[in-house]
Amino acid sequence: MDIRKALLRGTWYPDSKEECEAFISSGKKYKNISNKIYGGIVPHAGWFFSGETALAVIEAVSLMKPDLVIVFGMHMSEHQKIRIMAKGAYETPFGTLPVFEELVEKASAVFDFEPEFPNDFEPDNTIEVQLPFIKYFMKDAKVFCCGLPPVESSYDFGYFIGKKAIELGRNPVVIGSTDLTHYGPSYGFMPYGNAEQAYEKVKKENDGKIIELMEKMDHKGVLEDSKKYLNACCSGAVAGAIGCAKALGAKKGELIDYSNSYEKRKADSFVGYAGICFE
Repeated sequence: MDIRKALLRGTWYPDSKEECEAFISSGKKYKNISNKIYGGIVPHAGWFFSGETALAVIEAVSLMKPDLVIVFGMHMSEHQKIRIMAKGAYETPFGTLPVFEELVEKASAVFDFEPEFPNDFEPDNTIEVQLPFIKYFMKDAKVFCCGLPPVESSYDFGYFIGKKAIELGRNPVVIGSTDLTHYGPSYGFMPYGNAEQAYEKVKKENDGKIIELMEKMDHKGVLEDSKKYLNACCSGAVAGAIGCAKALGAKKGELIDYSNSYEKRKADSFVGYAGICFE
């Protein structure tokens, strides 16, 4: 089986199995689960900044003992095609994660997309930084990973993938990857003044808007709000995850963690991160 190399290992997250395990062991835990968790939303900065928030969601999702993890991400424009890892497996510090190729075949019969392969792919952080967590907590699971553009049809694609995964006899969960507001001169977005003045307002209002929409599983609202307020960099991935989670049986989202790069390192520019579970 051909293996897709992990390009961010040793930079965005630790290189060794031991270092990754140490991070996971010391991270946030979320085990107060009263409902079944069908998936969630996670951030995708380096582990130093957003790893604990992503970890909290992925650990919660893993308690459902899934054998398939559907992951939506990638920074895409409205005019780009869906991108799907079609074959092979992903490299992680804990071993390889094989692609669930049967689901790729089902998608190819209905949707037009750009396939990726272990030796031919677009470098991407949004999915790769989740994979060590997935392999650690769900070591026998397969994955279906793809990039979704910020358009209405991404919701339909996610719903289709969720239904087909169940038809194929899998016990699936879905992860959508996005960061929230990118604020400051580095991102050309400063409606509330400098970082010190803006931090609380961005957290409560700009990020708060999109978090509420994700909790309501309002994919149309997410797509519209992200355009208006620039508070989600991968709204297509969120729309797809909402569609997929609904197909799997989810009725609502719950914010289980919020963090922000400003809390880790005070700087002129900062980014917000949300961890949401679909129940």
